[in-house]
Amino acid sequence: MLNLLPPSEKQILEKEKKYKIVLILEVIVLCSLICFCLILLCLKIYISGQIVAEKIILDQIKQECYVYEIEKLEKNTENVNNNLVEINKFYKNRFDSSFLLAKISDILPQDVYLTNFSFTAIPKSKKQESKDKQEKQEYKFLISISGFSESREKLYQFKQALESQQEFKEIYLPPSNWAKSENIDFYLNFKI
Repeated sequence: MLNLLPPSEKQILEKEKKYKIVLILEVIVLCSLICFCLILLCLKIYISGQIVAEKIILDQIKQECYVYEIEKLEKNTENVNNNLVEINKFYKNRFDSSFLLAKISDILPQDVYLTNFSFTAIPKSKKQESKDKQEKQEYKFLISISGFSESREKLYQFKQALESQQEFKEIYLPPSNWAKSENIDFYLNFKI
């Protein structure tokens, strides 16, 4: 093919050809930038959706943890309350023997000494238990005391002092305690 155009026309055609190539390249670059921007926008929307979904999941996990912690605290509180109820029952049902020791030491004559003190609960019969349910519960205890007295008169004074107390019932001193007149190792028991 022969090109019969003048050189000035050839240059104009060459310029137009270059202009069209530049224009096509610009359109391609512009479309690429628009596509890139759209891809970034889609990524942003996708990531923000994922963030919202993760926040919802995190909130659900926190609620489950809070529920678990609340249940755990409720169980601990229930255990503590049960323990406190048991402790309260124990303290209500216990008998403080310190007042007994104080009362006995107050009535103990001067030359009488205690060597042993035993404090035992007396088991209740079924008849007593049914009465106790209707009335205020009273405990009966067996107190056993052993000791030393310098004379029979001091031991008798101690027995009389015990009998004068309203709390002490069924005071029993075995006859063997009265056999000696001096340096008596005695044994007695009574009920409260």
